[in-house]
Amino acid sequence: MRKIIILENTYYTVLSLRMEILRHFKAKGFEIYILSKAEKNDIEILEKEGFKCRPVGTVVLNPIKAIQFFYRLIKEIKQIQPDIIFSFTIRPNIFGSLAARLLSIPIVSNVTGTGPLTTDKGLVYSLIRMANKLAFTKNQRVFFQNQDDYSFFIKSKYVKKEQAKLLPGSGVDTDYYSPRPKTHKGFSFLMVSRLIVDKGVRDYVEAARIVRSSFPDIQFRLLGPFWQQSTSKNTITEAEVKAWEDEGFINYLGYTLDVRLFMAEADAIVLPSYREGCANVLMQGASMAKPLIATDVTGCRNLVEDGITGYLCEVRNPSSLAEKMINLYNLSTEKRQEMGLKGREKMIEEYQKRIVLDAYEGEVR
Repeated sequence: MRKIIILENTYYTVLSLRMEILRHFKAKGFEIYILSKAEKNDIEILEKEGFKCRPVGTVVLNPIKAIQFFYRLIKEIKQIQPDIIFSFTIRPNIFGSLAARLLSIPIVSNVTGTGPLTTDKGLVYSLIRMANKLAFTKNQRVFFQNQDDYSFFIKSKYVKKEQAKLLPGSGVDTDYYSPRPKTHKGFSFLMVSRLIVDKGVRDYVEAARIVRSSFPDIQFRLLGPFWQQSTSKNTITEAEVKAWEDEGFINYLGYTLDVRLFMAEADAIVLPSYREGCANVLMQGASMAKPLIATDVTGCRNLVEDGITGYLCEVRNPSSLAEKMINLYNLSTEKRQEMGLKGREKMIEEYQKRIVLDAYEGEVR
């Protein structure tokens, strides 16, 4: 049986973002191994579906622990002897690519977003930029989810043009994420995100403060997991979220792998992110015919047609976000529905999951 290794930061992100790829190749007879950070409940779900989980931990800033992680990664890959490796996100891409080169195994990496990589001048991201120059030179393919990241990596000589290929993000299953009737009364905004600063969580809360001062009946909901894989300055704490709830500005809903019920009850989906690869949440929301509000940044602006399928606001500007929220709230129900339907049409025409699956299948030789 042919074997594929999936490298990801956490098993949670595998469950929330990669299942279509896993199921696609499993149905074609491949044995799928997932190397990631151990989370018992997530591993149990994946193994019930027939996937093989190999916990290897995660990369941390401590250089000794990073070397230990790299050793575990090489050991597991040598033992499995895969036909090909698929890697996702910054750290699995870098360490996976270096390991694959040492072991002469084909690897396809997906740059799902760069975060502060292009702008942060601190030590951590300076080291990551140096690592990128070493990591990708021998990769079979490097997929990109937006034109800006594609151009940046080629211009920076991290990849050669013949290695690089653009995808419509991770794609969206428009049958799975289809419109559902709203059953609850009242107007609500919903932000779905990992709870990190770069997603604009604090901007969302500040915008909620501004809006509710004039429209106290509008609800602001927040759905997503707390996240420890980021730097400390980028981490939102449980105490911080509880304080927001106590003030009455937001309702934190916890997190779930199936966001459809929560999206169905929202009047609009909001993502004030500082930068994305190609925002899955926006694709899912649009596919469910919800109007969108997002920042005018890479990975968001391509998914929102301003004034047609939703609104774009200024990045890191809660006042701009609040203004767009009020604009959307003041629209008629019919106009908001029209926006949502046009967004769904865009997903069907440009962002179908099938495009992504075909691209991956084309890399398995």
